[in-house]
Amino acid sequence: MDSIETANNRRTQNVTHSSILEIGEKVRESVEERWEKAKEEVIARAETEVWEKAKKILDDELARADREAEREKAAIRSQAKAELEKAVQAETKRMEAIASARVDARATEEREAADRRLRDRLDAAKRKFEIELDATIRETREEERRVARDEAERLDRK
Repeated sequence: MDSIETANNRRTQNVTHSSILEIGEKVRESVEERWEKAKEEVIARAETEVWEKAKKILDDELARADREAEREKAAIRSQAKAELEKAVQAETKRMEAIASARVDARATEEREAADRRLRDRLDAAKRKFEIELDATIRETREEERRVARDEAERLDRK
């Protein structure tokens, strides 16, 4: 009986040992599944958190880049406006110089034309004066000759 009992004990012990091993395996698997599930949840939460932080960082950086771009755009606009004003002033001065030169040239042309007309009139008046002077001298000489002839005739009649 001892041997049957020992065999039974051994069988019971083997069955119990197998059962314990099976239970242990099931417990281990269950723990591993819970740990894997917990790990996946932690990873999912961490992933979500990282993506949220990344989105916030991205939004912040985009906002900062927008502000910087606006500042740069304003500076460029201001610089372009200043350069445009400078170019307009330079072009205005250039056009004023051209206009002034044209006015001066036109005034010079008109003055020269007026001087030519005046010289022409003076020359014409001088020629007319000379002609009139020649005619007056001729008339005066003829008058003197006539007076001298009349005087000579009067003297001859006496």
